[in-house]
Amino acid sequence: MTRAELMKHYFSAVRESDDEDIPLADREEAFILAARILTMVHVKAADDYDPIVSMAISRDDFGQRPLPATVWPADRPLQVSILEAFPAREHPSLQGDDMEAAAIIKPNLTAHNVRKVAGLTIAGTSNLRDHLRLNQSTGVVLVFHHTSFLKEHLLLTHPRDERSKMGDGDGVMGEKAEEKGGKGVWVHALPRELALETLYTIHLLFPLLDDKSSALLRTLIANQRFDPDCLNFGTAIFETAEEKERAIRFPVWGSRLMDLYEEIENPKPRTLLDSWLERKSRARHVMMVTIFSFAAAVLLGFLSLCVGIFQAFVAWEQWKDASVPALSS
Repeated sequence: MTRAELMKHYFSAVRESDDEDIPLADREEAFILAARILTMVHVKAADDYDPIVSMAISRDDFGQRPLPATVWPADRPLQVSILEAFPAREHPSLQGDDMEAAAIIKPNLTAHNVRKVAGLTIAGTSNLRDHLRLNQSTGVVLVFHHTSFLKEHLLLTHPRDERSKMGDGDGVMGEKAEEKGGKGVWVHALPRELALETLYTIHLLFPLLDDKSSALLRTLIANQRFDPDCLNFGTAIFETAEEKERAIRFPVWGSRLMDLYEEIENPKPRTLLDSWLERKSRARHVMMVTIFSFAAAVLLGFLSLCVGIFQAFVAWEQWKDASVPALSS
């Protein structure tokens, strides 16, 4: 159902007197707020959406400028707007067809490597669209850490859960679409596979058997208020076999994951010092050796010059002392 249809359906059930007391702008804001809570995405109505104002929002504490809000027009279902906000960004190296490359990449995509090797700062975000977004200038990568929300959503919408039926299907959270043969398929405002894939990315960054990444996660929970549920692993009760097969290919977050892997393999310099001491760069190492060799040669040459001057001075003093008696005699 579209936003306009949802509003009409809901407020028609409200008493006439109460309905007249609620301004139209407040009704729209109520549905926009509900959409934000249900999807954890910054949603705005198209009627009041201004891209200039949206982009002019001040940066956060880590220098990140927020993405433009996701538009939910009155004549469109929320599911359509959310799907458009999360386009597929598949990367061949993370697809199931290239098992060898995936086996090399995935074990190295840990939070410890992201922080220590790539030199990036991990920060939390409550906007799902910002998940794994890297700011190249500041070196900050945002992580959507609300795993409790993701798991509750997956439980609520699981095909085996009777709660996912939601009556006749008229609601913001999801509705029933008919397939061929009359079989009903539930289409939810936040796609189940997106929620499941997001969980897999968090498990990839903070593997259970990686002590250093686990310690970093505990630090983020203590200092940055990450969701403590991030420490709880296991997705079997939230997923189906078909969903798991598609989610582990990372169809949405694959491109951002590979951006992090590229930073781990080839860290980019972000300060003047890093520009001179860029890590893991063979060309930079050759340049460093050349510079140090040249500096050492200059220093040795200068020391040799000083020694030569000193020797000349000593010889001149000796000659002067020897010539004075000869002249006096």
